[in-house]
Amino acid sequence: MKSSYKTRIACCAAALLCCAPLMQSCGKEDSPAAQTAGSSADQMLEEITKDAVSGAEGGSDSETGSETGSVSGFSDESSTNADTKPAGQTVKNGDTEYVKADPASPDCAEATERLNKYFDAMKSGDVDAVFDVMDMQKTLAYMKQMYDAQGGSELDTERNTVEELEKQMRQSVQESVNHSLSNTIVGVYEVPGYRTQIDEMLAEMDENIEEIRNSDDSSKQEMLSKYEEQIKVTRDMLNFESLLFFDCDVTADGKTEETPLVMVKRDGKWYLEMTFMPAMIGYVKKSKIVSANSGAKSCYAALQSALTDMEDEDHDAASLDGTYTLKGSDFENVKQPERVETEEEKMQYLRCRIHEYFNDITKYEQVAFVIENGDCSCAALDCGKLSTLRDGEIELFGTYPNMTSTDTYNTIGSISDALKFADPNSDR
Repeated sequence: MKSSYKTRIACCAAALLCCAPLMQSCGKEDSPAAQTAGSSADQMLEEITKDAVSGAEGGSDSETGSETGSVSGFSDESSTNADTKPAGQTVKNGDTEYVKADPASPDCAEATERLNKYFDAMKSGDVDAVFDVMDMQKTLAYMKQMYDAQGGSELDTERNTVEELEKQMRQSVQESVNHSLSNTIVGVYEVPGYRTQIDEMLAEMDENIEEIRNSDDSSKQEMLSKYEEQIKVTRDMLNFESLLFFDCDVTADGKTEETPLVMVKRDGKWYLEMTFMPAMIGYVKKSKIVSANSGAKSCYAALQSALTDMEDEDHDAASLDGTYTLKGSDFENVKQPERVETEEEKMQYLRCRIHEYFNDITKYEQVAFVIENGDCSCAALDCGKLSTLRDGEIELFGTYPNMTSTDTYNTIGSISDALKFADPNSDR
């Protein structure tokens, strides 16, 4: 996990907990509440952390595997089936270890009951029950405390903004009743290392705060004093007694998505944590797939540019028509040949130019592409191993222009399969 992301969580987790998912579920990302909360978090981070701006402006951090999203609209029909595909008791997803929880244990039974209460409440439109399971009143109170710390002539307006945010959330819950929704709990896991990660975040925050206290910058110290209550609330929200990771299938309007839900136990009661914990504990699959496809797209664009260069310099790019599979290392330290006449010289020229346009190509295990009539028609990359809860460890491929997804990534077993999948004209 990157340092900037850890610090961001430690300093403004509750602000993000309140505004990010709620505005997402309400469909009002540009509302005054979202803008004000984001600005306040950025300001706090800029003053208290060394790398705050880059972390706070990152939104959903693909590098850290943030896959939070909105869980608005879940219903009942949930299953407590904790059986999953990977063999054994311990599995990994990214860098995080998961241990299958015993569904009969008191903690697991209580957390599952609370999660099912949330599902039931979302289906029936029971807003108070939804807010109870989400601990929403605490996060809304935190937002008000943050606005109080800002002070100034706009205080009353900002308080009204928080109230408006709660009203929008209530409306969103009511609207969810009109959808055809269901959910299934596929697996329940303990996460042994989560406490260490939280302690590391808090230690880094303490170090940055102490540096400000010992500095001569009175404006930063004044800012720090204004946010002491928010820091206390953040610590309280991160001080879980227990944590359980629920791997769920959520169906809405006929589409099913694999969705991570995290239940945390605070003061003896279980709450749904839906913003920063799924990212922190390494639920990385979707972001890894997106990154793989992004690499394939960059490879495709680099090939097109390199082939255009060949044509512009009268090197007959069409003579290279065919299917190619290379190693990423084949693009390292390639120099442009003095003459470009033979097929070998043309390929050397092409590899050199591709690397100039996309120097990250050397990081991939395999690179495959098709050249037709002097143009690139499709490209695929072997991006190495991906550890998942449901499928175990598999090889991940990026494809373009047809891109793989969470529904199809595990159907591709080789670079040739990936290239066929990438081809828009292929009979898949």
